[in-house]
Amino acid sequence: MNQCDLDDEGMRLFCLGLGVNSTLQVLSLKNNKIGDAGAKAFESAFAQEKMRLTHLYLSKNQIGDEGAKALARALRSLKLS
Repeated sequence: MNQCDLDDEGMRLFCLGLGVNSTLQVLSLKNNKIGDAGAKAFESAFAQEKMRLTHLYLSKNQIGDEGAKALARALRSLKLS
């Protein structure tokens, strides 16, 4: 279990710090309280950075249709190795 009660505001703040680590490859944020706004914050962070993420775990959150669309756009922008 990776729960840390991360919600949309926490996800926004987390994403602000992502730019300092462009070598991030695995991100597990499952079993939290991330919703559509948190997913959109993720999209914004990844649109600005050249991340090399290979694994993303977000199961058991509260992400709806709009958040899923934002995540899809974010994942398309990732630089795959």
